[in-house]
Amino acid sequence: MSAPSQSAQTEQNQLQPINLNIDFSHRLSWMIRHNSFTAANLSDTVDEMSLRATSILEVLGIQFMDPEAPRISDSGMLHLFDAVTREIEDIRATVSAFYKAEHAKNQA
Repeated sequence: MSAPSQSAQTEQNQLQPINLNIDFSHRLSWMIRHNSFTAANLSDTVDEMSLRATSILEVLGIQFMDPEAPRISDSGMLHLFDAVTREIEDIRATVSAFYKAEHAKNQA
């Protein structure tokens, strides 16, 4: 039995999953990015996140309310709805992480 060709090995290596450790801290408020977790910082972070989601929803709302507004493509609207969904999921994850950190601190 012959060994796999160089191109087959290269293709197989390209298909192997890799583990990524992506830093999304740039999406959080300054204090959270610098590990200063307080309720006030959490509030500021959630406020920023909710403003991003609300702003997107305002743009989407104009599409339905103003017949003169330039139309966003269906694909564009889908991506905007997805962005709002992900922002809300980020809010949940941030609040959950804060809760878990506070709970662990109080258990110590």
